[in-house]
Amino acid sequence: MAAIRHLASPPLLRALLPVSNAPLRPVLGIPVLRHIHQNSLFPSITLPIPVAAIAGLSSIFNDIWESILRAVPKKKTSHMKKRQRQMASGKHLKDVTELNKCSGCGRVKRAHILCPYCVQAIKHWFKEGSSEATTTGAEKSKQYLTVHTLENAHPTDVFSIAPTKIQLLSASGSSTIRIHSTTEPDFPQIQTLDGVHKLGCHHIVTSSEGKRAASAGFGGEVKFWACGEDGQWTKEDIELDVPPRAGELWAVALSGDGRYLASSSYDGKVSMWDLAAGDGTATRIRHYETKGSFGTCVDISTDAALLASGHQNGSLHIFNNTTSRLLHSLPGLLSPIRAIRFSPLTTLLAAGGDSRIIGLYDVRSGEQVAQLLGHQAWIMSLDWSDTGEWLLSGAWDGKAKVWRTETRECVATQGFDGGTVWAGRWLPRVTGMPERFTVAGQGVGLGFEGGEWVGTSSYLKC
Repeated sequence: MAAIRHLASPPLLRALLPVSNAPLRPVLGIPVLRHIHQNSLFPSITLPIPVAAIAGLSSIFNDIWESILRAVPKKKTSHMKKRQRQMASGKHLKDVTELNKCSGCGRVKRAHILCPYCVQAIKHWFKEGSSEATTTGAEKSKQYLTVHTLENAHPTDVFSIAPTKIQLLSASGSSTIRIHSTTEPDFPQIQTLDGVHKLGCHHIVTSSEGKRAASAGFGGEVKFWACGEDGQWTKEDIELDVPPRAGELWAVALSGDGRYLASSSYDGKVSMWDLAAGDGTATRIRHYETKGSFGTCVDISTDAALLASGHQNGSLHIFNNTTSRLLHSLPGLLSPIRAIRFSPLTTLLAAGGDSRIIGLYDVRSGEQVAQLLGHQAWIMSLDWSDTGEWLLSGAWDGKAKVWRTETRECVATQGFDGGTVWAGRWLPRVTGMPERFTVAGQGVGLGFEGGEWVGTSSYLKC
């Protein structure tokens, strides 16, 4: 006890705690300290607390209290205030200028970012594929029958074919055009037009009535043919008022009645000709300028009211022949477009090319309504059936596909050993015979396919 009193003596405290030299006072006014003092085991000990220490505690309590006040949630910043701060000078949101066009669908997207439209289309494609895999065996079963194949139909590759109600005209890299009958099971050759195009023929088309045909050669010349009552074809004395120069007239198409001819050229110009002038010279009645890219394909509606053209730079245009104005400049596929085709009722336009996607466009609004995915190579040809229910496509890898227009699904895929499918056409429906189509391409043969549809998704190949 004496030692404790000694330690608590003022001289020792002053030596150990210099701050205790300040005026001391027992802070017994605080209830807690008073209680400790009254019940202390060492009543002789006095708790000397310097005033400076009390001041230090006060500052600590002030800091803690201020932090508590700051932690109190404040009023939420309004949306208007946030927008004012965002749109302030130098702080506003900057416009996104790093944009480009998707090489797949041709729509605008952000650079270095996947196209959201293509991603959505691929997801839909996988989803539909998985749903098809779960269908019943009866719906997925296909029965194939072989009807006929013409070997050595031409000495070189067959580039174009054109059907009539009872015949099929074919043109190749040779100078001849050959006509086959489609009313007999072996599709015999019934006529040959020799020496038509010296450098070969790359396009041949017929009217819906089957009375007139037009062929375009690699030399730039276009020749017209008329079918007589006996089914024989003879040359018509119709000339176009353009010099026969390579590329000057490339793709050609005839209207339903055969009176009007549409053509494209190497410099992107698209023209429409009236073949009923009567003096032996076709009159150019429409002339449309584009951006100068090669006009790879062209088509004209059945009533000749609309004209469509596809170009090497991926652009796609629809012209109104009544007003002589551009109706739609459709979002193309950025890659060269090699085939376009109006539907029989001119409600849809199908386009395909190097992008390996078939785009379906609404003719009235100009909007793309569907994308048909499935080809693994360039799409070289397109053709609608007479009813518009089916769409036929041929590709560079020798695959031909049949698409259902209503469901946008591929219902049949046919592979051909000949190589590239340059052309594919539906044959007119004949009473008592199944639906048929024919394909031609690399090699010298013609393949005739056809069949009946069983259930909802079965196809018979012939």
